[in-house]
Amino acid sequence: MSILHTKTRKQRHFRDCDAVLDEVFGEGFAKNHKNEVFVQIEPYSIGSGCIAQVYKATVNVPALERATGRRFPQLEGNVEREIAIKIMPSLGYLEPLAALAQFEMVLRRQVDLRNEARALQKFSKNFDHKKTGIKFPIVIGYTKNAIIETFEHGMYINRLVAEENDPQLAARQSPRVRRRIALLGARALLKMIFVDNFVHGDLHPGNILIRFNEDSEQLPGVHAAPPKDRIIERCIEFVRDLIGWRAAPRVRFTDSPELADEPTLIMLDTGIVVSETEKNLRNLKALFRAIVEKQGYKAGELLLTHAENSRNCRDPHEFCLQVDQLVSKAMNKRSLRSLNISALLSEMFSLVAAHRVYLDSSFTSVVLSVMVLEGFGRSLDPDLDLFQCARPYLLNMV
Repeated sequence: MSILHTKTRKQRHFRDCDAVLDEVFGEGFAKNHKNEVFVQIEPYSIGSGCIAQVYKATVNVPALERATGRRFPQLEGNVEREIAIKIMPSLGYLEPLAALAQFEMVLRRQVDLRNEARALQKFSKNFDHKKTGIKFPIVIGYTKNAIIETFEHGMYINRLVAEENDPQLAARQSPRVRRRIALLGARALLKMIFVDNFVHGDLHPGNILIRFNEDSEQLPGVHAAPPKDRIIERCIEFVRDLIGWRAAPRVRFTDSPELADEPTLIMLDTGIVVSETEKNLRNLKALFRAIVEKQGYKAGELLLTHAENSRNCRDPHEFCLQVDQLVSKAMNKRSLRSLNISALLSEMFSLVAAHRVYLDSSFTSVVLSVMVLEGFGRSLDPDLDLFQCARPYLLNMV
């Protein structure tokens, strides 16, 4: 399934380019100012998702590029058909109407691209990339049907894993840099969950880019990339440094002191975001802490607390006992570092389904985000200890 993260590029022609520009910047912009502002607008999409197509444009500023997301035509009609499905009576215990209502809410929020733009702005405010190593595209303009944002160069982070199968490419990668990348991603997600309560709900590797040596002057101990040999390339680098814009990534994987190796993660596609209620956030912290402290029965009780209708659970005591057994088995390790959190949470979800415990969608979305990022982080650094990263947040509980 990971191939779908980055290989969904059915190209579409930007036929209504002028209409989109007029919608974002005002009537008459395309006719009077398009050629002054935009050096080039590529006629075909460079990417395509469920909701929108992505087009690339270069504006009349050195080394500055933009990405334009344009919603698919007739999308709202498609959403109406998607939610107007018939439910099988045998699935009644899952409360399908409630699940469908939640699904509808997520779909409708995604269809309105203003929500994605506002989320991008909030994430940018929450993360100072010079301090956190996390960056989001900058929003230039948006409407319900389109977003114009900075085009972020970089490589998809899942290339780091794919290149393990190529001995020549793998030999260039530094284990220290891979550990740093895994730690950056883990800390970013934990900050979203426990500090900001504003979580990227679609944080798979296809939505994360990586660049190196983004702010060598602000980050101590970073190795600067060697200067370019050609004079024109040195001039381009000088201009980029002067305006504070580094459009071209300089990717390095080695431990050589002559090469750049400080990573910056760029997170894309903020169409799905999750925020918990204050009560759910406390319970989520309590659930993770119960697992760390090997209190499996208590973890089961907390899952029932999250349940929309705990009466559907036929035997709450048996459910809690099985969660206790699962946690005890998983925690029977020499250290938390050897604990596979993704596998534990996956088995826990299987118990939830078997006992008909209907969980709130925002809670499951956060847990799934933890599973995805922890699993990918472990592929970069097998010793990644997510609980150790989360300890300051879990211990800081009233």
